[in-house]
Amino acid sequence: MTEITLDGIAIDIHRLDIAIINQDSYLRDNITSSLTQICVQEFTLKSSYLLLIYMNALYSSAWNRCIKNIDLSDNPLSGQMFAMLQILRLKHLERVFMSDTFRSCFNLQPFWEHPDYATVPITLRQLAVEKIDFKSDRYTPQYRTMPNHGLSNTLNEECATISGKLSASLKYVHVRRMFDKNSLNIKIDFIDGYNITYLDISECGLSKFNCPILGLENLRTVILSANDLSQLPETIFDATPLLERLATSTCKLQNSMIINKGNRYFSALNHLRWIDLSSNALYFIAPNTFMYNPYLTAVSFANNRFQNIPVDLSYTPQLVILDMSYNSLTTIHKPTRDKLDDLVYRNGYFKLNLDGNIFSCHCENIQFLTWLQNTLVTLDNNRNYTCMDKDGYQKPTDYTNGVFIGYADQDYKFTCDLLLPYVETTLGLKAFVRDRDLLPSSDVARGLVEAVNSSWRIILVFNENYLRADDWMWFTIRCAIYSQTPANPSRIVVMVHKQHLHHLPDELLSAVLDENVIMVSTWELDYVIRQKLRTLLLQPY
Repeated sequence: MTEITLDGIAIDIHRLDIAIINQDSYLRDNITSSLTQICVQEFTLKSSYLLLIYMNALYSSAWNRCIKNIDLSDNPLSGQMFAMLQILRLKHLERVFMSDTFRSCFNLQPFWEHPDYATVPITLRQLAVEKIDFKSDRYTPQYRTMPNHGLSNTLNEECATISGKLSASLKYVHVRRMFDKNSLNIKIDFIDGYNITYLDISECGLSKFNCPILGLENLRTVILSANDLSQLPETIFDATPLLERLATSTCKLQNSMIINKGNRYFSALNHLRWIDLSSNALYFIAPNTFMYNPYLTAVSFANNRFQNIPVDLSYTPQLVILDMSYNSLTTIHKPTRDKLDDLVYRNGYFKLNLDGNIFSCHCENIQFLTWLQNTLVTLDNNRNYTCMDKDGYQKPTDYTNGVFIGYADQDYKFTCDLLLPYVETTLGLKAFVRDRDLLPSSDVARGLVEAVNSSWRIILVFNENYLRADDWMWFTIRCAIYSQTPANPSRIVVMVHKQHLHHLPDELLSAVLDENVIMVSTWELDYVIRQKLRTLLLQPY
């Protein structure tokens, strides 16, 4: 016998309370003692409503000698992350599945598993890491040799360390959605984890990646999606230099991190081929983010806020897939279009996803629209995209108010004494300010929502008081974000003191055009600020 499968051996969920009292949903060693004396290579116990597995329930001398694959997926197990180490120590264990302990309303998969990419030629999906022969006169690769950071110089020595021994045979660990919430504010050193090449810990409630994970130096695929990576040390991937596929979708990645240290995060990943950065509300990253990753084959920036293709494609000469769907692109400029065409010429194939963007149909964009129909780049959606001309944009006359002004109660003087007179008297726009236009008897939330939705422009005045002390700040920000549409893409204008720019929420910055952020050094309306406001508040779109 080589395999035992016990899928769906479930208790009656209508008698769950009795089962818990009687511990019928607990897997103990006295229950499994006969089972674990059988020398089998594969054991499956899925969807059986197991709540608890005792430490030695799946460990025996026979299984330590024989078992290679274990699948305990889709059981609502409870307990601590490190309790599973007993199973992971089985001497000849190669693959373990313990995913879907917690159910989710959606299935978040790495973009390279999407059926859409099955159409990519297999030779391109499996590009070998080899020397590149550059032949294009116009195409000059800009990648750089990976810097030697030296692990001993980059690891946080202040982290407490926990060591865990693994089976030296272990290659594949799939524990997606297994844990509810765990902080990784410790250094984890896995012993004998050098053969693991695949690790899926997505949707595990992991956060505070302040310390390194060691002992997994031969990983090829890591899936971190739907964990909280808002705190991520720049050295996080230094210990996995052979990584080829990295998924960090829906991870709350901070724009400030990627802007300032983007290429440092990935600088140790000289073999990286696929990376998923989708659904992180990113609006800008450094063009040289992938300067140390010349073998990148596929990149997903889907479901972000980019207004253009954000990286310099000169650094990625083997790229054959770029997903820019559901961003804020209105055009692709000619230098970037030329590089996209060059990638087709160099690699024989290039796929670009653009669905979900709303392009400009203005006359000055005609070359881009022509390129969409004629390029040899493989495009999604049968080359059919939404295009909006100037008649599709909204005008100030479409709104009841000209400008909504959001500010902290303590800072009414700048708004009421300087900003409001300039907007209404000089620019001739009707303004809404809470102190004057919201009746004391009104429902504040409803009043703010109606005022925001009925305003052509929304000015948010940010200083320390509005960021830290105003009760309605977050409510107003979210109203503003949700009110912005492709028909009025420049709706939000932010005024912020330069000392507090880094305090602005990423959620807001991802929705605001860069040119719509006005930094001030003093709360005065000098000539430069007045002209900037005039342009932003009066421009047609």
